[in-house]
Amino acid sequence: MPSELALLPINESLYRITACSNARAAGIWQLMPATAKAYGITINYWYDGRFNIIQSTTAALHNLQDLNREFHGDWLLVIAAYNGGSGRVEKAITYNRRHHLPTDFWDLKLPQETKTYVIEMLAIVHIIREHNYYGLQDVANNPYFKIINNNQYLTLNEIAKYTGQNSEVIYKLNSYFIRAYTQPKYWNKLLLPINSYSLPYIKSSFLTKFIHHKLIISQACYNHKNNTKYKIYIVRKGDNLSKIAMKYHTNINHIIRVNHLKNNIIYIKQRLKI
Repeated sequence: MPSELALLPINESLYRITACSNARAAGIWQLMPATAKAYGITINYWYDGRFNIIQSTTAALHNLQDLNREFHGDWLLVIAAYNGGSGRVEKAITYNRRHHLPTDFWDLKLPQETKTYVIEMLAIVHIIREHNYYGLQDVANNPYFKIINNNQYLTLNEIAKYTGQNSEVIYKLNSYFIRAYTQPKYWNKLLLPINSYSLPYIKSSFLTKFIHHKLIISQACYNHKNNTKYKIYIVRKGDNLSKIAMKYHTNINHIIRVNHLKNNIIYIKQRLKI
């Protein structure tokens, strides 16, 4: 596959791991729930793999490969279909064939948003290819994170404490744990910066009590039938959902759900349930 596809998330999300759209697309690749599940991504009460940088990238690349087969190796049509849907591109191709017109991207009648999307992608590829001319610096080709297997039920704040990392970094890398907890009764893969400490081993006798305690807390916090108490936070200048979530030890996606927000945009003096 063309290595330039690694630049596609610039168009989709500016590489923001927690990006959400009004249409319910999420993650750096802006995958819709149905598309994500079709490519094996888990989405449940505890977990949304679209925010997992490894799983979402794997799913997006499989999707792009399938689109490449569908459009016989024409990557401009693939990118157009990734944005506007393969059905819309197929319909435009069928129309041109019936009218004996060319069926390449430039001759198709597609929505302006999709046309602009493909042109912007080509512009991004050009800028990165000629980065020296545009005064852009190289990024070191070094791994940033490592994958750690974990079967302990922990909060993201606890993981930050145990691994010696800033909690904001842990929240960003592991934002797929949408309740800010690892999944109970599952082996969880955590993403940690390369320089992280190892997680300590917790004895099973203590772990049983620990999990039971956490499950009681989680039921009280997330069961809306249990007279859940909320704090009202009034948004101030300079606030964003990431800062607010960290301050109150919660998760961006939970704030979005509880407040019925369409995306992660907030406004000064806006009242948020926490």
